[in-house]
Amino acid sequence: AIPSVNVLEKKNKIILKGEISSPINPQQGCRFAPRCPFAQGICLEKDPEWKEVEAEHFVACHRVEELAQGLIHYH
Repeated sequence: AIPSVNVLEKKNKIILKGEISSPINPQQGCRFAPRCPFAQGICLEKDPEWKEVEAEHFVACHRVEELAQGLIHYH
């Protein structure tokens, strides 16, 4: 990500809710699921696998394809 230097540009901030998972005793499933607005049941049950979405750009998310296609929107 490249930060914008335009100080006049307005941006909507996303305020994350929920608890940060414990690094000592991580939960089952995706560690970001408790704070992710896109999380579903599978996110709480199964660890996501690493996927290469672009050359040398990997993500671990069950819903990455839906998000990339714009099928899911943040409200």
